[in-house]
Amino acid sequence: MVFLIFFSILGKMGHVANGDLVDLDDKAKELSNLLGPAFNGEPPDVIYLNGDAATGKTALVRKSLQQADFSYAFVNCVESYSVKQLFENIANQLAGHVLSSRNSYQPYSSCGSMMDFLDALHRLSAEKRIGLPNEKSILIVLDNCEKLRNLNKNLCSGFFKLRELSGLKICVIFVSHIPWSHFNSNEFVTQPITITLPQYDQKQLHNILEKTKPSQVSQQFYNNFVSLFLSIFYSATHDVRELDYQIKKSFEYYYKPVLNGELREEDSSQLWKRSNAHFKKALRSLYLKVDCNMEQSEIESLTSVSTQALIMELPFYSKYILIAAYIASYNAASHDKRLFEKMSTKQKKSGRTKAETAKQHLLGPKPFGLQRLFAITSSILDDEKFTLNADIFVEVRNNYLI
Repeated sequence: MVFLIFFSILGKMGHVANGDLVDLDDKAKELSNLLGPAFNGEPPDVIYLNGDAATGKTALVRKSLQQADFSYAFVNCVESYSVKQLFENIANQLAGHVLSSRNSYQPYSSCGSMMDFLDALHRLSAEKRIGLPNEKSILIVLDNCEKLRNLNKNLCSGFFKLRELSGLKICVIFVSHIPWSHFNSNEFVTQPITITLPQYDQKQLHNILEKTKPSQVSQQFYNNFVSLFLSIFYSATHDVRELDYQIKKSFEYYYKPVLNGELREEDSSQLWKRSNAHFKKALRSLYLKVDCNMEQSEIESLTSVSTQALIMELPFYSKYILIAAYIASYNAASHDKRLFEKMSTKQKKSGRTKAETAKQHLLGPKPFGLQRLFAITSSILDDEKFTLNADIFVEVRNNYLI
């Protein structure tokens, strides 16, 4: 019966709400001032909103848009697997078009290119009276916008110039965890208005995590527990999602003696002594998402080199291409014949000392040609197993060797 009550109490623990804005009033006001009123407003062409993960970027934008009653489309670029699907998703949201059996699951407008998308926007503007002077502004929010670079290299620059291309009152809001200095490239002529959300400090995290209090636990007791929890985990991570996960797991163990009747909520020192070992285990397995009650040997096996090697298994050719790249970067091309030719003549040992060899490595890797890379890879493998094809070039590109 005790355990049933225990799990029912923990089942009522709150969650960090995505819609709650904690100490972001200044940023919300800044964004609202930039967007202006929904009617007769003149928002900027582009706004770039960035910040670390779980700092409230998405919640900030959603709340600002809902309060101002804009005509907007909110797209998560992670879910966009093609340019056509991205454009059609935006058009469907702006038109209020829901895919169903009634419309045979057809989009509002087929948008296979940027020109088709612009035609759809003009059609929407005429039908809905949006994007025109003295009418509602159109806002397009692109969450995780860094994923757009994987779809089309000109897609980001097209959204940057969307107001100029369409002639409508449109504002595009880019949301990303990447700073603008890393996202920027030579294709962007104009600089957007940038809003950066800082990481939460310890006080702000305390205000967020105290909202996860179980219903049958006193607020003072849970606040003390949150302070204790942050004193241990704050130096390791500031990620709200990670802390939210860990605080639920830790509170189960911390509160168990109280539920069993062994201790009272006032016995804070005894609760700390019983939970100290658990907190240490949780800190060691912070990002593993494993049960902290596991044996230490099991946790160590999960973090062992052999386990991580299995997890980080590379494609077949990538392993040999990386080995060949290392050999090519730290050995002169004149040594290739001696190293890889089977019938090469034996040479006397050079007088190079270990110190000289170490010095060569300290100087760093040297550049090498792609033809030499493939020649060394072919020598490591049997010639019959290695043939140049499109897959080989894809693996070379994915390993950032060119």
